[in-house]
Amino acid sequence: MQYLDYKKYMSGFIHGFRYNVRTLCQLLLERYDGIALPQVTHELQVAPTCERIIERVNQSSALWQQPGFLQDVMLIDRQQQRLSWHLELPQDYIAQRFAADEYMTLTLEFGQRKFDNPFNVSRIARENIKRAEDSNFLHPIVRHYRDGKLLAEHHTIEDLAAEWREAEHIEPLLEFLSKQLPVEHRSPAVDAQKLWNVISTF
Repeated sequence: MQYLDYKKYMSGFIHGFRYNVRTLCQLLLERYDGIALPQVTHELQVAPTCERIIERVNQSSALWQQPGFLQDVMLIDRQQQRLSWHLELPQDYIAQRFAADEYMTLTLEFGQRKFDNPFNVSRIARENIKRAEDSNFLHPIVRHYRDGKLLAEHHTIEDLAAEWREAEHIEPLLEFLSKQLPVEHRSPAVDAQKLWNVISTF
């Protein structure tokens, strides 16, 4: 996996390759022993999906230590009306294995902009959620794919403390998920304040 990350991530260090080893072990167990990849399944609804995303970005050390390389994947099953999560898989593996499926990915990533002076980097205000995609530092990104094609992308605005539990993090995510989940399976209108009250207890 260190070879596969093209020296862009942290696979050459203990805080990176330990997560790679865990993922590789799960992939080998599936291939040679028939043990399915661990997964979590819930109803295809906005509220539980949002709650789970917020929980993961605030608690997953693997997404934090291998930003962009290890990803959570959420398989969308329209017929069964459910969402199945596989945690912390390599990005290229996800693209190959689930190329014919509809799914969303969850990552923590840094911004892609380059700066002449790394000690003089302007940050966008945390309330400026319309410019969340301009976040320079580590922040959550959700991408929606179908048949290998990127359909939509959502950036949650960066946070100085790297905690994403406030209204400016949750409300835009709820709006994004409401648009991306299959129309016929959308959950009823979600009360963002009630959901925030639940998530803020993590």
